[in-house]
Amino acid sequence: MSELNNGEPAAEMPSVWIIPPELDCPVPRTIIGRYPKDPTMRLAGIALILTIFPVIGIAFLAVYLSLHHWKTQEQVTNAIIEQALPVEEHDANNRKRSHWICVLNYSFTTLNGATFHGEGRTQLINGCQEEIGKIISIRYRLKNPEQNIQSSSLAASGQQLTFMAFFVTILAGFTILRSAGPYWWLLWKERRLLMRGVPTAGTISESCLLRRRGLPYLKIWCRYSRQDGCTRTIQRTFSLFGQTDQGTRILQKLQTNTTVLYDPANPWSAALYPLEIFKIQEIALPHQTPMPAKEGNSGP
Repeated sequence: MSELNNGEPAAEMPSVWIIPPELDCPVPRTIIGRYPKDPTMRLAGIALILTIFPVIGIAFLAVYLSLHHWKTQEQVTNAIIEQALPVEEHDANNRKRSHWICVLNYSFTTLNGATFHGEGRTQLINGCQEEIGKIISIRYRLKNPEQNIQSSSLAASGQQLTFMAFFVTILAGFTILRSAGPYWWLLWKERRLLMRGVPTAGTISESCLLRRRGLPYLKIWCRYSRQDGCTRTIQRTFSLFGQTDQGTRILQKLQTNTTVLYDPANPWSAALYPLEIFKIQEIALPHQTPMPAKEGNSGP
């Protein structure tokens, strides 16, 4: 964020402040949303929808297709372990750490009576020789029985894929909270202030031009006093995207009857009015049909 110019303190507000008519009503006020003017705020929401949610969908789709393929296009049968050899397996992340497993060689017979072989693995507990002769469950492809897998290995793979999909979902959720969290906080703050906030007079004390990610912004500082007499200063940044007057029109509009909304229950919550995302809903007055004038009886 680079500062373009230091704004001098603006002129003090007029001595007479008038509460905006739309705020002069009982609370809670009726509010409606409107499209944010800040392009960064709009693009952030679009980017989240176009990137995060497809990633979550692809992760779960990959898990479903992988497991569904093995469960619907393969045949389950029993196999007998013919050979079991101990093998030391090193940790992928730390070569100094290792553990022993049993590599299994098994054979099975397909539905048409042909015999095929496969290879599996299991944990080494009491020795690999005890595994020889055991019956295990396997799955093989009907069109190509040479492609086969232990049922226990398939279940473990399914758990790993499910964990990966869950991890991707958690990561995507964290990214959403990190990126959209400030926006959601602004939604909650503006909604509460506009519905129940107390309006009061404000004074524009300072302003300056800034740049964020190459886009121009106007930053304004405003002082106001609460009902308890305490004076506070708030700040707000306005997007100057598509504007050529360097925020002059915004400043002039705000310096005319400067209004601040604050939450009496939470003194730290206040905002310069009008707000960015919400506005007061205009209540249309009932249309009154003019009554025709009655014609008097004229004498002869």
